[in-house]
Amino acid sequence: MITISLWRIPESRSGAARQVDWLGAIVAAAGLGGMVNGLLASVRLGWGHPLVLASLMGGRLSHRVLLRGGWSGFAHGSGGAL
Repeated sequence: MITISLWRIPESRSGAARQVDWLGAIVAAAGLGGMVNGLLASVRLGWGHPLVLASLMGGRLSHRVLLRGGWSGFAHGSGGAL
């Protein structure tokens, strides 16, 4: 499927393509990692364990900042506007 996609779908990158927002990508990965770690750790530690709660809250906070525009766009000069 990937081979067919690369062959049949035209490149959509324009000459004015923006750089990758590495900070946003790191924050998104940290948020997802925190949520997954919290959910997996809750099985053996329980929902009230400080590690589980901190992991879930950290992941949630990370995604909240990212989705509210806290990180997105700063690398591109848009001031965080989505």
